[in-house]
Amino acid sequence: MSAIIALGPNAWKSPWRNRQQILSRLAARGWPIVYTSGPLRTWEMRNAKGRASGRLPGFETCDGVTCLLAGRVPPLSDRWASYKHLVLRLYASLLKARTAGTAPRILYLFGPKNQELVAHLQPDILVYHAYDRFATVDAATGELRADPREAEALRRADLVLASSELIADALRAQGRADVRILPNGVDFAAYSTPVAEPADLGAIPRPRIGYFGRVNLKVDLELVDQLACARPEVHWVIVGEIYEQLLRRHGAGWRLDRLHARPNVHLLGYRPHTSVPGYTQAMDVLAMVYQSSGTGWWHAIYPLKLHEYLATGKPVISTPLATVRPFADVIDIRDGASDWLAGIDRALAGGGVGTPDQRRDVARDNTWDRRIETLERWFAELTG
Repeated sequence: MSAIIALGPNAWKSPWRNRQQILSRLAARGWPIVYTSGPLRTWEMRNAKGRASGRLPGFETCDGVTCLLAGRVPPLSDRWASYKHLVLRLYASLLKARTAGTAPRILYLFGPKNQELVAHLQPDILVYHAYDRFATVDAATGELRADPREAEALRRADLVLASSELIADALRAQGRADVRILPNGVDFAAYSTPVAEPADLGAIPRPRIGYFGRVNLKVDLELVDQLACARPEVHWVIVGEIYEQLLRRHGAGWRLDRLHARPNVHLLGYRPHTSVPGYTQAMDVLAMVYQSSGTGWWHAIYPLKLHEYLATGKPVISTPLATVRPFADVIDIRDGASDWLAGIDRALAGGGVGTPDQRRDVARDNTWDRRIETLERWFAELTG
């Protein structure tokens, strides 16, 4: 079986995203996989990531995947081209050594962050997976500009994947007409099988509305604040890593402060992915409170939590993302505070849109195992 070298932007032992879901399942099916988030940058030496890293790069097995962990020495710097070349070549040599003797060698690139390693790895097959829309906002025009690293990945890739149709459209606009859609899925058994309520929820009264995921610019904190103010008897439980510095840098810190001050908003922070199903099941309503205005990257996402929510059978309410609209028969799509309040009242009084069985049926049709079966068929086309 071909070996896979996978490059992603985050360390394996970070909040689980689609790369951990995909790669751990491929590994369980017998694919030899080596994963890395690449070398540490010089500016990362002073943050928590750098402090938690070992002195030298090293390998560790994580969920059946061989992970190359970055070391503090040598750090990657753009200051000297020759030095940067040596660091990249070192990491490439470590990755290739772990997959020696296997052919063809597949390089699976999640997002454009580690594109500069591709040339040093010289893979037989390159798979590029755009799980988000990688673009920046032009300060002068307000328009989105494509990431030049992504353009290079698209030029080289043998297989291009996108997590949503909108992301695929952005890739097609860059000249790749052959993009294939691989939406996010769900570990159905984990989210549908009842588990005990986590102990730290015991002090939080019902009814509870839950949001699960990273708290960054995509989350409409103002909307949450308005809803919490209007329904003080309803408690919001927010589970996920809070990007406080990012929010404050973009002028949204005061909104976070207001939520901290509300007695019916509970910001629990990060929880291991294995414990999240228990928190999700302990909610009365599940929410996807994304920003619905502006041109942010989140408008194109296929939320990882979408099918996880549905697998619990609980009522789900969401802002009107394009990727959510096809599920309007099982998800209550709302826009604006007054509309959301009506949706919350409907969910608490009458169970929301769809039935628990209908929601679970949709989730059952969108498992990660089904996604992997599709992905393996596409790999088979490439490897012959």
